[in-house]
Amino acid sequence: MILRDLFRELVSRCGPGVLRERWRLVGLLLDRGHCREARLVEAAFDAGVVDTLLNHPGWFKRVQVWRRLQDIGLRADAALAIVEAFGDCDHVNRRLWWRLKVLAGATLLALPSLALVFVNPPTGWQSQRLRDLQADIERMQMEFSQRMAEAEAMRNTLQVEIAGPNIDARTGTEPPPIEIDSTNASSGIVPPVLLNDAGGSDETKEDPDPKHTLSLPAMTEIAGGCFQMGTAARQWVYAENEKPHRVCVKPFKLARFEVTQAQWQAVMQANPSHFAECGLNCPVEGVSFVEVQAFIVRLNAMTGQQYRLPTEAEWEYACRAGTTQLYCGSNDLAAVAWYEGNSDGRTHPVGLRQANSWGLYDMTGNVAEWTCSNYARIYNGREARCATQANAWRVTRGGSWSDGIAVRDEGIYNPLRSTSRQWGYPEDIIVLFHYGSLGFRLARN
Repeated sequence: MILRDLFRELVSRCGPGVLRERWRLVGLLLDRGHCREARLVEAAFDAGVVDTLLNHPGWFKRVQVWRRLQDIGLRADAALAIVEAFGDCDHVNRRLWWRLKVLAGATLLALPSLALVFVNPPTGWQSQRLRDLQADIERMQMEFSQRMAEAEAMRNTLQVEIAGPNIDARTGTEPPPIEIDSTNASSGIVPPVLLNDAGGSDETKEDPDPKHTLSLPAMTEIAGGCFQMGTAARQWVYAENEKPHRVCVKPFKLARFEVTQAQWQAVMQANPSHFAECGLNCPVEGVSFVEVQAFIVRLNAMTGQQYRLPTEAEWEYACRAGTTQLYCGSNDLAAVAWYEGNSDGRTHPVGLRQANSWGLYDMTGNVAEWTCSNYARIYNGREARCATQANAWRVTRGGSWSDGIAVRDEGIYNPLRSTSRQWGYPEDIIVLFHYGSLGFRLARN
């Protein structure tokens, strides 16, 4: 267990009190490059279960905590990692452990009849609870193994050379025929009127079968330039990883809209979206970085283009559009974004909120967006290039329908800001433990 081993290392260096200090503990984990573990720690503190787990809870209380963590949106394996890491570290409160051992020993010597309670297996309802817990753990392990197998298959897809525009790298067979509509970028995908690559307007036409028609993403040209990336405002939580600095980007193109479920389905012949009932015009979500790369490889083979994900610097440059506004296109969050306050707990069709001054929609909210840049707690140049390591943490930007603004002791938490940074492991499909909250948009040189 990585998190448990990290706890032992930190306690040996900093003392057991470090496990009760939220931001010190998170900072130490981030400094060591363990971003996923840091997010698990934050979830434990947000759920208010840390004190319970550090006070030597019984197995029944641990099951309650495990289920409580799932109630707030964690997957079963993530919840189990928290319970085991915080609850099973025998070094966390050594004095309490020794007192319990002495008390248990004295009790057993004084009252031998009580020994049967400790040495005999539980019976009745206790046995049933243990069996239920074991079944839950086995189910969780099977789901985790299945997800890892899918991720491995997806990685193998990226490593196989594409033999032709319609060859499935995993099976070597041709997928069903796909009609490519290259004359009308808005066909069945985006709102009624949009701007195409040339800057003109196209009228939409009704798509008879959007599941099998690929509409090329409408792109806008972004002129290169230099800007002040990040923020110096210290009232924001995580502002220490947004150090302001000058960054220059080359000219590139960026999609006006997030990739939709229709576009994903036309290329991949499947729809992984948690909110599939939202409709084909809604952003695809629930896709990992590995899966996004597989989509781009296949899309490029089909179209002959060179689509990619934007770098973190390109994303913020396009979001801010030459302004210092708090969000992408406005200081009024509701005007430009679907977020916790107006989303009704789900995604919405792309392009319904106000665009920024460069004609880009949903840069704030709806779904958070993958970038190709590696995450570093302190900016070090990685934000201006795509990471080449297969397992490097990638930055996600923009916030999602599940995000809102909260006031905490350490500042204001607002992941929807133009400069706010989140991150995810390449195989993650969720942001901050909210399903259906992570998608992407395409870029091109």
